[in-house]
Amino acid sequence: RYLKTIDEKEKQYNVSLNTYLEISNKLANEKVKLEELIKKSQRDCQECVKRAVKAEISVLKNWKETEVCKINGQAANAEANLKVLKSLS
Repeated sequence: RYLKTIDEKEKQYNVSLNTYLEISNKLANEKVKLEELIKKSQRDCQECVKRAVKAEISVLKNWKETEVCKINGQAANAEANLKVLKSLS
């Protein structure tokens, strides 16, 4: 009678152990997949930041060039006005 109880308990233990090992393996695999996804997301985020910085630099360069062109135009107008004033005096 006790041997039967021990055998039943051992079978229950083995079933529980196998269930635990299956779940543990599934969770370990899922953890690895999630870690890989996190790394990929971090790489993607870094790429987005790099692109955003490049875009911002490009916008600032274009703005600078536009302002320099405006200033050059104003300087040319000022020189033309000076020539006119000198010719009138």
